[in-house]
Amino acid sequence: MRAIFLIAVLLIFPAALAFSEDVPLIKKDCGTCHESHLMGGGVLLKEPLSGLCIGCHPDRVKADHAVDIVPSMPVEGLPLDKDGRMTCATCHDPHGKTGIERMLRDWPEELCNRCHKK
Repeated sequence: MRAIFLIAVLLIFPAALAFSEDVPLIKKDCGTCHESHLMGGGVLLKEPLSGLCIGCHPDRVKADHAVDIVPSMPVEGLPLDKDGRMTCATCHDPHGKTGIERMLRDWPEELCNRCHKK
């Protein structure tokens, strides 16, 4: 039963992603960032997350916000990597499911205030 569910997800998710207008064209090809096979029940990235992002957005290096660092303040409700570091995906949803511009996880003023209190 679990195998059928996994197959259904693998068939439906790419199709739903392909029809999303909020996702850039290059992101509609899962192979841009992900290996073409599953191993150990997880989806493998071709390289560390920030490296994938910088590969397409080299102008963003040090332009917006530091990444690959352990935050100096509490991070509320945002993902960190396995070592507790911020990545591009801390603030951006790499699959664009939120529908917010620049693939942000929340509206800009709300997102920044999660860590940077007034």
